[in-house]
Amino acid sequence: MQKSDSALFAAIISGLAEIFGAKATEAMITGYWMGLEDLTIQQVSIAASKAARCLRWFPKPVELRKLAGQIPADERAVLAWASVQNTIRRFGSYGSVDFDDPLINATIRNLGGWVQLCQKPTDEFEKWTRKDFERVYVSLCSSGTSAESCKYLGGTHETNNGGHGFEPPKPHLIETGLPKHQPGLIRELTQSREVLELAEGVKSA
Repeated sequence: MQKSDSALFAAIISGLAEIFGAKATEAMITGYWMGLEDLTIQQVSIAASKAARCLRWFPKPVELRKLAGQIPADERAVLAWASVQNTIRRFGSYGSVDFDDPLINATIRNLGGWVQLCQKPTDEFEKWTRKDFERVYVSLCSSGTSAESCKYLGGTHETNNGGHGFEPPKPHLIETGLPKHQPGLIRELTQSREVLELAEGVKSA
């Protein structure tokens, strides 16, 4: 949310408090803002509407986040890993894949890439690889990452034929069912590229 949303946000929380017989103090509204400020005002409004219809008690910020479609990072990591496992069973390392949750792509790239992940020994894959995946994924949910690291993951077919001038096949789009991440979590690299281009222009002038 933006500062310009603060008045509407206060009205939403105050109205919700009124429904549940709670008192919306300034301190309470500030606390709810701290817990929800990364959501959009539309998401907060939707969550409040659901709470008014479905809950018996005044919801905490974490409950409103869930009603807004937000999943805690550790729970989301478990669901993401399940999607990775299913994708490996379906396609193996041969085809390229592109998860609709870009942080899955980034996490797998951080762990060495799609082909290397698929070739992990079964005992290592089920225990240590899973732990590494969930740890890195949760970290990226907090810190964010670059758009470059979120690009699709090349499979064996693309790797073997890329040097021969063949057009690589389109990656398999993997639908995870996970909600989209908050805007700004995936950072574009346009600014750094513009700086480099400017520097090159100065050198050639």
